Amino acid sequence: LACGGEMAPAFASAAERRAAAHAAITALDGPLSVHRKLDVRCRRSHHVAAVYEADGALVYSATVGPHGHGSRYRHARHRR
Repeated sequence: LACGGEMAPAFASAAERRAAAHAAITALDGPLSVHRKLDVRCRRSHHVAAVYEADGALVYSATVGPHGHGSRYRHARHRR
């Protein structure tokens, strides 16, 4: 759901959703922290993702990489 309870536009594929989210976040003016609405953390307080407001819609961004634990969170020691 987008802000205001409206449905977000439908995308044909996950790749289109990722591209739209990347474009929306890239287009934001100023530091991302100004647009951040929510930080998502695991129960061990690792940063997992953030939610930003971009063009009146909420955009979810997971951090993936050596320090990210977002969409590919696989640390077995954190699963219980």
